[in-house]
Amino acid sequence: MATAKDTVRRSDADRQSLNQQSDETLRWMKAQHERTHPHCYKSVIKSALDAFQAEREKVE
Repeated sequence: MATAKDTVRRSDADRQSLNQQSDETLRWMKAQHERTHPHCYKSVIKSALDAFQAEREKVE
């Protein structure tokens, strides 16, 4: 074992490193979490406020 970096590599050189696999897994987990737990309703709120403001400008 030469370096710590070598310990996180898989034995097959053609395969992805564990770091790459963990990055891909983390991206997938974040996407799934955002899809199932939308914490940010910014686009919904912004479009509702824009619609309200446009309607209000029509009246004035």
